[in-house]
Amino acid sequence: MRAVYWLAGIVLVLTAVGCARFPTGTEASGAAPPVTLYSKITVAGQIDPSAFYYLAVNTDQTNTNGPIPIVTGPQNGNGWGTLSGLGPNDPVVQPPFFVQYNGGSFQEYRNGVPIGAPFRYGISDDPPQLWVEVDVRDIKGPGQEVPTYIQLNWITRTQLVTSPQNIGYINAYSALGPAGNDFLTEIPLNSTWTHYSGDASGYPQTFHVPSPANPNILLIAWRVEVRVR
Repeated sequence: MRAVYWLAGIVLVLTAVGCARFPTGTEASGAAPPVTLYSKITVAGQIDPSAFYYLAVNTDQTNTNGPIPIVTGPQNGNGWGTLSGLGPNDPVVQPPFFVQYNGGSFQEYRNGVPIGAPFRYGISDDPPQLWVEVDVRDIKGPGQEVPTYIQLNWITRTQLVTSPQNIGYINAYSALGPAGNDFLTEIPLNSTWTHYSGDASGYPQTFHVPSPANPNILLIAWRVEVRVR
């Protein structure tokens, strides 16, 4: 009988290991969605709850307009991000979907409206990383189809600057690429996809360095996966 219990224990352990296909973490909902968008960033310092961290997504399918940080200009809008391809005097166009981390909480936004926490999310101290996993069905609007592919950027801020007296003030930020505007393109939401900083894909490998330098928002690595279960 002891041998039977021992073998049963091995089967249970192997079964549990086999199910751990993706890392777990804080779950905001129950059963795993069929397709998720997972992304992780690493910073030079530590994840700071008083700062702002945005996973920003565009869905217009053109790959010419992607999420970029608001640096300065006549329209500060939301104080953190807009879409590229706009004129210098055009109003800010907020990315249609984004996840914000600030004040110790994660929140998804679609068309500027909060819709709840991501499916999974988490923070680690060593290494200093923040990650989210989004049900791709959250990205679409009501009655719409899930986009075939998206454009994506990570944008970090020490604070949000939106008041008129601060127009022209350069707020410290970090994002993908030397100027922060090298967003990722053609990320499919209907098939498995994985890229990360340091691979040989040609995707952005450098990051905008905030001025004044702030290691807590300085991006030093990224990873994006589309997970099909």
